[in-house]
Amino acid sequence: MVLLLNAEEYSAVIECCNLIDKKIKAMPRIGMYLSKAYLEIGNAAEAERILTSNGGLKLLDFREGDRFLDRLYRKIRTELYGE
Repeated sequence: MVLLLNAEEYSAVIECCNLIDKKIKAMPRIGMYLSKAYLEIGNAAEAERILTSNGGLKLLDFREGDRFLDRLYRKIRTELYGE
């Protein structure tokens, strides 16, 4: 998924997520990548829903999301609310 994100193949990321097992799809890191893909195809509302569902993504190790998650959240807020 990281390679697809880096290649800006956002629709392919979403398609891949639709093919993987629910347990894997529930992993916070996968949710973070899926949220990014939705944001980049112009669906900021779905990106926000993914990030905030079930109380938000709970990364076990802060380094998993590091700046990625912060940037993603800020970009979503800018897109949806002009913040």
